Order: sequence, then C-alpha cells, then structure tokens
Amino acid sequence: MNLPGPYLSSPNQSSPNPFSSLKRRSDGAAVASGLQGPDLEKLANLARRAALTGGELLRHHFGRLEQVREKGRSGDLVTEADLAAESAVLSLLAQETPQIGVLAEESGRIAKQGGLEWCVDPLDGTTNYAHGFPLFGTSVGLCWQGQPLLGAIAVPVLDQLFWAAPGLGAWCNEQAIQVSGCSNLTDALLTTGFAYDRRSRLDNNYAEFAYFTHRTHGVRRGGAAAVDLAFVAAGRCDGYWERGLSPWDLAAGVVLVEQAGGLVSAYDGGEFELASGRLIACAPGLHKELIDGLAACVGGSAAISLLQSMALQPAAGVRDLNPGEVEQNRSICAQLSSVYRRWGYQQLTPPSVERSDTLEAGGAINEREIVRLVSGEPLGLRPELTAPIARAACTRLASQPRPLRLWSEGTIFRSWLGEGGAQRIQEQLQSGVELLGEPSAAAEAELLRLLLAAVGSLGLDQRHRPRLLLGHHGLLSLLLERLPEPVRPAARTALSGLDALSLASLPLGDEQRLWLQELSRLRGAPAQVLETLAVWLGQHPLLTSLAATLELVMPAAERHGVSLQLDPTFQPHFSLYDGLVLKLVCQGSDAPVAIASGGRYDALVGRFCPPEARQANLACGVGFGFDIEAIRELAGQGEWPAESSNRHLVSFSERAGLAAALDALETLHAAGLVAELHGQPLVNRAAAEALASQRGCGAVEFLA
Repeated sequence: MNLPGPYLSSPNQSSPNPFSSLKRRSDGAAVASGLQGPDLEKLANLARRAALTGGELLRHHFGRLEQVREKGRSGDLVTEADLAAESAVLSLLAQETPQIGVLAEESGRIAKQGGLEWCVDPLDGTTNYAHGFPLFGTSVGLCWQGQPLLGAIAVPVLDQLFWAAPGLGAWCNEQAIQVSGCSNLTDALLTTGFAYDRRSRLDNNYAEFAYFTHRTHGVRRGGAAAVDLAFVAAGRCDGYWERGLSPWDLAAGVVLVEQAGGLVSAYDGGEFELASGRLIACAPGLHKELIDGLAACVGGSAAISLLQSMALQPAAGVRDLNPGEVEQNRSICAQLSSVYRRWGYQQLTPPSVERSDTLEAGGAINEREIVRLVSGEPLGLRPELTAPIARAACTRLASQPRPLRLWSEGTIFRSWLGEGGAQRIQEQLQSGVELLGEPSAAAEAELLRLLLAAVGSLGLDQRHRPRLLLGHHGLLSLLLERLPEPVRPAARTALSGLDALSLASLPLGDEQRLWLQELSRLRGAPAQVLETLAVWLGQHPLLTSLAATLELVMPAAERHGVSLQLDPTFQPHFSLYDGLVLKLVCQGSDAPVAIASGGRYDALVGRFCPPEARQANLACGVGFGFDIEAIRELAGQGEWPAESSNRHLVSFSERAGLAAALDALETLHAAGLVAELHGQPLVNRAAAEALASQRGCGAVEFLA
C-alpha cells in the first residue's frame, strides 16, 4: 500500500461534483476549528500515515494470531493485533500532535485541552480478523468538539487507503472518489451491520435487514463499519445504516462519505450526532427512501405491536429459553455431574442472594458487575459460584473433613453498561467443582484431570479445536520482581490486558522494556515456554512444581484432543485467583468461545476461614466452572425437542370420553412411559396419528 504523493487538489476541481452544494458538517467543523488549508493538509497527512502504520501491523499479524480474548461482553473480541496497532498509531499521533487528545477503542480517552480529538479504531472488523476473513482496517479520524473533521481508513488486504478532508476531497490511494448516483432503492446495493448485543434486544436490526433485502439488489453485512463507509464513499455500495456503533467506528468514514458527495444523517433524517452510534450514509438520491424504510420498520403496525409488548419481555440482556434449549442444558449438566460424582464430589447449592461483601470477594470482583437488590441490607445476586461456595465451606461445612470436594450448578448474574450507559444484565447457567483444604500441587493436578475428563464427556471434536490456556499468578509476580516495585501493578495489568501502549509508557529503561515486550509474546507449548522461563528464573521451585503438574496432565489432554498452551501473562476476568489459572477455549461458529475457567484461590478461602484453619494450612481452594450456555451453542442452538419414539399421544372419540382417556394416560405413566393427553375428541385414529406426528409423538393411543 503506497502512500499517495503530494496532495492533489480536490477531485471536483477538474470534474465538478454534482453534489457539491449539499451541506457537509465536516466543512462546518473546519471553519469552527479555525484550521486553514496548510494545517488541514498536515493533519490529513498525519491521519493517512497513522492509518497506514496500523494497517501494516494488521497485515503482519494476519493469520498468525496467538491471543484472542473477549472484552466485557460476549462476542466482543480483542487480539494482540488490535493492541499492537493501537500502540503504534497512538505513539505516532502523540509524537506529532501531543496537544491533541485521543479517543481509542482499546485505550479509552486520553484527554487534552482544546476541541480537537483523534478517534482511533486500530482494528475495525476484529471478528473477521480473528477468523481469517480478509475484510478489516484501521480507522483514524479527527474531530472538532465531537464533529468529524477529517480522516483516513487503511484496508491492508486490498492495499487501499481511503482519506478525506474539507477542501481536499475524498480519495482512494491516488484516485478521487465520489458516491454513486443511485436514486432508486430497487437498484441499490446496501450494507449494514449488527451490534454485539443483538441476541439480547428487540431493536437488533433484523427487521430492517429483511425489509431492505426484499426491496434492493441486496444487502451486504461486511462486519467492519469503517470499511462499509469507505465503500459507500467510493460508490461501491449505495447506502449504509447501522446502530450500536462507537465514535471510533464512524469518525473517519463519515467525513469520507460527506466529502465524496454523500449524505449522512440520523435515522429520522435529522442531524447526525457522533455520540448517538446510529446513522444513515448514502447517495443523496436514496436518502428519503432509506429514512422511509427505517421508519416503516419502527413505525409499522407490526413494530408498534412489538414495542407495546416490550413491557412483557425479559430484562435487557437476558432472554427466555425454549424447551429444546432447556433440555440441552439439562443434558449437559447431567453429563458433567455424572463425571463429578465419579470423582467423589458432592453437590452443594449456595443461595442466589448473598451479602455484598461475600459477592465482592474482598475487592476481587468489581462492584459494578454485581446486580444489587433493593433491600435494607447490602444484598446482591451472585456473579459467580466460587465465593458463595467458599463461604459455605468455611461456615456451615467447617466441621467436615478436608479435603472437601463439592460441585454445584446454578444461574449467575452479571451487570454491565450497554449502549447509552444503560444497565444490562447477563444471566448465565454454570456448572463446576471446588476442591477445598488441599494445599499441595496434587489439587491442581486433580482439578485439571477432572476438567479434561469432563470435557471428554461433552463430545467435543477437532472442529471445536479445544485449547486449555494455563497461567500462574505467582509466576507472573516472580517474573515482575525484575522491575521496580512501583511499576509492577501497572505492568501486570498491561501484560494481562495485552496493552502494548501501556507497556511502552512505563518508566523503565530500554533493556527492561524490551524484556517486557518479549514476556508479552511468550506463550505456546508448555515445554518451550518452561525452557525460556528457566533461563530467566533458574530452577525455581515454582517452575519445578508447575512442570510436574503439566507432566501429569499432558497424557489426559492428548487423550481427549485438548491442546495445552502456557501463557505466563494470562489472568482471568475476575481477580479471585492467586495461583494456577486456567481457561478452556473452543472455536465457535462466530468466534472463539470460552467454555470454562478457574484456578487456585487460597486468599479468598482465607477471608472466610477461622484462624485455626489458616494455621493448619487448610485455607486453600481450587476450582473451575463451565459456561453451559456456551457449550450448548457449540453444539448448535436447540429449537424444540426432537421427536421421541417413546412419547405417546393419548386421544379419544366422543363415544370413549375424557375419563377413559385420563385413565389410559395414567396407566402409561405407571409403566414408566412418557405420555401426553389431547383434550378434545377426534373423529378417528387417522386424525390422532396426524396430530401425533405434528407434536413429535412416536406412538398413539386412540380410544374409539
């Protein structure tokens, strides 16, 4: 991808743009900011360089990812490529324009005085990128008081750089671009996208997608909002709409569409606001038809009925499970519990409601993630099962002999902020085990072998590519002793978050910074990682113990087709753990899916145990939990229960009567058979058989 040469004049200079008289808010932002032509050129050139820098890093990492992690919500991914690209882009921007603030997807807002702010998405299209789907890019936009001013979008796989600025026009590499002249919806090719929380809300864009699919040449879903906007600006697509977006998704693309002669507006045709996260961007001739189409989806009679029923829907972030999903969940839990029982674990059911100090686990769980109850006491719903079980083990079960082997299944609840800052609730079914009162490394070996045995019962195959990620809190602490004590907490956070930018900003010497970068990349086959760690740490007892544990686990992992990856910087979402940590990841249909996590949590048990237990070295615990919903979705989401050959339908004629049918129903039940009643008389057996087939019953009892 070559950087264009000296700036050309606007593409409209030699060929007048028929849309040049339309209002462009980016032009207004340029006037309001006071930036003149030379200043705009310099900043536009910097945006291009920054986008190219990020794009080249994405190209380098493409197809070679080692780390893909979920952010705070399901389906929202981050990779080491995101963080490396963002670090490089922000370093360049900070060097060239230290006085301008930054809003970036992974690093958040770095505020500076003044109205200018860079909006950076280092990797737009992360899910595409993680799957090797070659549609993604780096977007760098500049805003004045929240209004997009100029921007650049690099699409490295296409070797193309899109950029635009007021007075300079819109470009793809060295070719001037403009939006299409399409003015008829039936001739249009549109593009759109779906937000990460689409599964849990009614305004998920499905109705709009169906509406426009039936009325256009087609609707494409590229999965990268900035690239979609660039394609509209270049006339490759005629229009675009989407909701649930962030400023870094839109800032550069909005300027491209405007400067290429297109229109950008809110869904209702009003002025577009960057913070709203929703927009229409299109050729001017399509604008009214897109507004009308979106209004039909929101304002039509079917949609009105839907909105009127929203009061009867589950809370935002949760949903009803249909009978097929419930049966699959029950079956998965039964498979897992049978494994737990064979290993000598006993079931415990902790309450869903706990005191806040238990739920927060001594600060290990952020209080914002806890669903709090309105009560005279500080109560909330459990966000995980480990802390309530540890509390129960140290109180009501304190007299039981150690080690104590417990398993549990139940629903957990987590709170997070969705679009617009509204609280959303995630409800999740979990099943897992806790082994308490065993301080030796035998506990970790048992836990991992039990986890692998449980995985073996689930029927996962090579399609799912199960991978067990292992880390160790103490190992990372040991490694960080090479750094000055004041910077260790920040280094730990940056390493576990794959935050290359924060690592680079730590007050360290070059040698220490280079070592940290090497550590951030150290992950892979356990033997190779341990070899490197031994060079750094020598024959430390912790390394010897970890190597022995892994040696005990490897045969079972090979037997169950699970690959092992040792990552010294890996840390789970909750800060409960102070020893071994683990996460089991599989390849799902859309993205990598974490189906289990856990580790050692001695400090948590110590919070609940009496002093004598701590003195006897019994204040210790290890455990893991499976995400049942994630496992079910790996196998394919269930709809309704499959037909069952042993399910009977009992029906009757007018002459036989309901009483005889009820007696026949109970006779079948007494014989241990599954049977259901049809409560209205039928004319003959053929009608009963047709009804049985419709209901998925394999046998018919018709009382003539």
